[in-house]
Amino acid sequence: MLEIIRNFFGNAAPWLIIAAIICVGLEMTLQLPYVFLTFAIFFVLSAIMSVSGYSFEWQLYAAAINIFISFLLTRIIYKQLTRHSIRQKSADEYVSEIVEVRVVEEAEETNSYFYGYKKEISNEVPVGVPSIKHFIRAVTSDGKVHEVDWRGKQPPIDGQRATVVGISGSALALNPLEKQGEDNGG
Repeated sequence: MLEIIRNFFGNAAPWLIIAAIICVGLEMTLQLPYVFLTFAIFFVLSAIMSVSGYSFEWQLYAAAINIFISFLLTRIIYKQLTRHSIRQKSADEYVSEIVEVRVVEEAEETNSYFYGYKKEISNEVPVGVPSIKHFIRAVTSDGKVHEVDWRGKQPPIDGQRATVVGISGSALALNPLEKQGEDNGG
């Protein structure tokens, strides 16, 4: 049995490299960070030890150290890959930009659900009609969606274009465009 393990460690370098390539492919395909890349680095370290001519006893004892080293290297690699942040626009940079207004109507069904459930239990008649809430959002040129503080006299229409005139709390303060032909920079 010991001879079989010795032969495996002595001739395993090509198979370990193939296993490392498969692990990197699985890492990229399944997008499970740290898991397969750790094994890939472990397989490469084990292949290097196998090719370097270390005895199988050293390779066997070094397996635990190789796993620890591969975990540390994986952490360092991912830290280097994810430390750069993407610059985001501050809210003030949206002032004077032309945005598209989205109006979403959503029925508030929580009361009717609760009273319907209560009706099943106690045979009571549900009280109230589900109300419809209007959510107004602005879609900027970079595709981000923001809350809206509407400054127009008429309620907004879905798809309407508006100009950002300022910031109100965390919402964009919008004035509607007078004519739909004015939106030349949107």
